[in-house]
Amino acid sequence: MNDVEKMIAVRDVDGLNDAISFLRKDGRLAEAYHVCKLAQQNNLDVTASAVWVLYD
Repeated sequence: MNDVEKMIAVRDVDGLNDAISFLRKDGRLAEAYHVCKLAQQNNLDVTASAVWVLYD
């Protein structure tokens, strides 16, 4: 189980948002998108600033 899966398992929305933000700032948009999609598939409310990666 990777870090993202662990955060999803414990419903750590803040951790997911931080991860998405970090990946986005680092230019790793594909990974940010993947994390965001996984969170949404698990019914976690990631912030609007994170969700923009899905539509960029």
